[in-house]
Amino acid sequence: MKRILLAGLISLPVLSSAYAEGAGSEAQPPKGPDVVPALQVAHAERGLLLDVATAGAQAVAVGGFGSIMQSQDGMTWKQVASPVDVALTSVRFADDRNGWAVGHDAVILHTTDGGASWKIQNREPDLYSPLFSVEVIDARRAIAVGAFGLIKQTQDGGSTWTDVVAPSISDDKLHLNSIAQLADGSFAVAGERGLLAWSADGVEWKRLASPYEGSFFGVVPWGEKGAIAYGMRGNVYASSDISAGQWKKIETKTTASFFGSHFVRDGELMLMGSDGYVAVLSKDLKVSRWPAKSEKSPAGSVTGGAVVSGQLVLVGDAGAFSAALR
Repeated sequence: MKRILLAGLISLPVLSSAYAEGAGSEAQPPKGPDVVPALQVAHAERGLLLDVATAGAQAVAVGGFGSIMQSQDGMTWKQVASPVDVALTSVRFADDRNGWAVGHDAVILHTTDGGASWKIQNREPDLYSPLFSVEVIDARRAIAVGAFGLIKQTQDGGSTWTDVVAPSISDDKLHLNSIAQLADGSFAVAGERGLLAWSADGVEWKRLASPYEGSFFGVVPWGEKGAIAYGMRGNVYASSDISAGQWKKIETKTTASFFGSHFVRDGELMLMGSDGYVAVLSKDLKVSRWPAKSEKSPAGSVTGGAVVSGQLVLVGDAGAFSAALR
């Protein structure tokens, strides 16, 4: 959970146990004078960045205090205007122009120009439920998940965002840390206290038996029907059919927690974690550390990654780090 385990990286709002339930709601437009845009600062790429994604041939990173960055080569960054000054935790794109970013205050931002400009589609500061992950299906459909079982979806490009009522994974008020669309079009969610869930459509959710009682911070597709879930203290599990609920533990030989991931080559998954620990999970589920000890490593905890212009871009509490992709 990026909001807590990266302790000391940013002052995050205190989370209340209050949670607004209901059948759904329209997207919340920005309200009142308390909507404050992010400050433009020198070298924002050296500050807290929590996620990064590609929009066509460029990288877009988001992070603390509403920071949004763009890079064409993974090394030189430009801060773009952001309409909010709260932490942004996740960013994803449907194509080279259309994408969403989510974060605290249940904020959902939308771009139609590859991240050059952003508009608020949802903001609910009184909900006290940050959003932690967004999965973009196409230019009109996306699903976001967050604290206390919060799930929101749009079917119309974000003109409206409705709450998904999913008692099997929301009633316990556990934090949903990650959502991913699997290869067969279904969806997986991973969260705290070992929460794992599967849905055929993103609306009706099935809670899965979990192989682990600690928190999962990420889930990604693997194979035709499977997924890989990762989280605290180096715990990584793989399932060839997530709906069946059978998982295999992957030996990572580390107690570093994994916060982010990115497929860097066909079937090769990079896992990013605490204290700059980065590992590569091969197609046959063998784990090796990246990079070799003789090479430069990223500083601080790493929470996300992407590949742009042949450069590996990692982001975290020390900002953006780039290295040649080998």
